[in-house]
Amino acid sequence: MPINTPPINHKNNNGDRPVRVLVVDDSPFVRQLMIHIINSSPGIEVVGEAENGFEAIEKNQSLKPDIITMDIRMPKMDGREAISEIMAFHPVPILVVTDVDDAHEAYNAISHGALEFLGKSEIDPDAPASLTQKLKLLAQVPVISHVKGRRRVRSHQESGASRSARRVVAIASSTGGPKALSVIISQLPATFPYPILISQHIHADFVPSLVQWLNGLSGLRVVVASAKDELRPGFVYVSPADFHLQLRRDFKFDLKEIAAGDLYRPSCDRLLSSVAGVCEAQAIGVVLTGMGDDGARGLSEIKRAGGATIAQDEKSSVVFGMPKVAISLGCVDIVAALGDIADVLVKL
Repeated sequence: MPINTPPINHKNNNGDRPVRVLVVDDSPFVRQLMIHIINSSPGIEVVGEAENGFEAIEKNQSLKPDIITMDIRMPKMDGREAISEIMAFHPVPILVVTDVDDAHEAYNAISHGALEFLGKSEIDPDAPASLTQKLKLLAQVPVISHVKGRRRVRSHQESGASRSARRVVAIASSTGGPKALSVIISQLPATFPYPILISQHIHADFVPSLVQWLNGLSGLRVVVASAKDELRPGFVYVSPADFHLQLRRDFKFDLKEIAAGDLYRPSCDRLLSSVAGVCEAQAIGVVLTGMGDDGARGLSEIKRAGGATIAQDEKSSVVFGMPKVAISLGCVDIVAALGDIADVLVKL
């Protein structure tokens, strides 16, 4: 049954009004599942629902939700078009909730202003926190009117590959990471001389689309890391989500299978620590937006080895968890806004 009036309020821990959510999906079953999960959780409530992009735009203006969950593939107007319209004229935090086969469009939606995405397979009534915690976090992110910038022209040049290259950039990211990575990778020149290794907490099914999306934004070559790779300048290697990525002394990769008890998948600490051990003072470590403390220990090891360390600042982070822990450990040389990190890397 469609929702016409707000449900009973659940006050959050601060006594403030609950986070107000607009649920957008063309499937009545998916809408009702999400509404049930959200309204059963404290500190958050559904104030409306929509079954296509046109309804989402109208209800965003009339209901003024704190955050929107947005499907991609819908009749009349799809989610990407709705996101572009909403972010251009009445911006609000948006979480894309999509199927795996819509993953590429989900990344495009991030380019148009959405903050993050969640796979529909991850929505579980028995584990509601995976959805509601993400919504509460993203609802606090300040957003502004968004106009999609022109894409950089891709350069396919792969000349200058050298086995002697020893400086390596290792990047750790989690919640909000795909968008942050897109900003950094798109701003780096095609002539950037060092390999870049990325550990991003993400569902395994979404890794190929992440790589494809970043490739379309950058003059660098973005690939999924494999055990047969040897590091090359101008390449960006993204860890497979079902393996921990580590660098070996012969500048090839170890892919360690993820164990059932591993908290972070893949582990940012393992990547950064291995880069510290191999590259020592030539290592550059970057910790971006994300929940938890993954990456902080690895960044400390890069710092102890004499390498350069960077953390994203609080204002530009979707979640200031991972960078905050790294900064509190005293292992960060440079705290930079997201839009400045590419310039910092070029200067280093």
